[in-house]
Amino acid sequence: MHLTCDILIIGSGAAGGVLAATLSEETDCSIVLVDKGGHYTSDFFNQREWDMRVLYAEQGARSTADAAIPVRGGECVGGGTTVNYALAFDPVPDVWQRWAGERGLRGFSFEPAAADYDVAGLNMASSLSDVRARINVHRPPDSDVNGNNQVLERGCRSLGVSSKRFELNMRGCIGCGFCAEGCAYDRKQGTLVTYVPDAVGRGVRLIHDCDVEALEFDRRADSLIAVGARARVRPTARGSQPNSVPPGSLDIRAKLVIVCAGAIESPVLLQRSRHPDPHRLIGTGLILHPGLPIIGVMDAPLENYRGITGTVYSDHYYRSDGFYYECLFGHPVFGALVLPFVGAEHFALMRKYSQLAGFGVMLVDTPSRTNRVEWHAPSGTRPGRRDHVRGRCDRGVPRLE
Repeated sequence: MHLTCDILIIGSGAAGGVLAATLSEETDCSIVLVDKGGHYTSDFFNQREWDMRVLYAEQGARSTADAAIPVRGGECVGGGTTVNYALAFDPVPDVWQRWAGERGLRGFSFEPAAADYDVAGLNMASSLSDVRARINVHRPPDSDVNGNNQVLERGCRSLGVSSKRFELNMRGCIGCGFCAEGCAYDRKQGTLVTYVPDAVGRGVRLIHDCDVEALEFDRRADSLIAVGARARVRPTARGSQPNSVPPGSLDIRAKLVIVCAGAIESPVLLQRSRHPDPHRLIGTGLILHPGLPIIGVMDAPLENYRGITGTVYSDHYYRSDGFYYECLFGHPVFGALVLPFVGAEHFALMRKYSQLAGFGVMLVDTPSRTNRVEWHAPSGTRPGRRDHVRGRCDRGVPRLE
């Protein structure tokens, strides 16, 4: 099958979904939006962890090449916004300024009066305001802080460590706690229920279950210009919405191709497309922000699996030591994967599941050429960074006591 369009967008998550909706609103271009995963909606989200593996790349089993760090990523319409915990951080101006200085990036001004690329009103401040309003970013009230998050908040307070509330992109959350398995109530405001429907409603053609095998390029003067993609559409999986094209090979020609397939799949697609890379830069500089869980057994049950999973965090040590404490927890299947011990000891700990409190130490990593996405698996972390994470965990244990 052959399609022609003005704009081809690959990936429907936080970048692709927003772009599809915005471009369809601001232009009269014909747009095709493709995603590798299926189009699953709230009717399909049954809150069973094992069933919901289909929402993830490699069924949720993807990791670094040395298996040291799980690298979970959404592979469905909505991408990571369908399976994340609805935590919403604004871009950090210091980071953008560093990128501008080191990489020569321009635009993305944080001043409300700035006109990036000489377009009046185009700047980071106005764009953030629009996105925050569309996905209802807000700070949760005390009533939304569950028992597990209260443990971290109390622990920080008792030790004189500052803590904060995450901002969340939810609307009328009922606190079921199954954010990572897709929101069965359409309360999490990912692109699945916001920007993608906006785009489709304006005529964007959505194609899911679509494996983009390679980009196609034309050489113009001394440059390679992407002019389309070769893809294969898989049969629609059980539970997915009907597709807009039949299964089989698909060639798409476009005047503009935008790759929004995430930090892992985007460089892999460029590599698979044999894009020239004489200095082997494609896929380098990967940042994973490695983290480790800290688990404590409390005296009484605290229903860690009820309510919003993450509402409390601490950036107290961010500037001095480069790490965050983030309160997150997993349902039994995921929890069993991260708990220590084996055999009888592991079983005994799982029997105390309702008494477990936990949070994570997240190291704010920095780019390194040794961290590289290469075809399917990103490389492992550097040993020194593992030691750094371990040291931060040692400091975190007293927060649970």
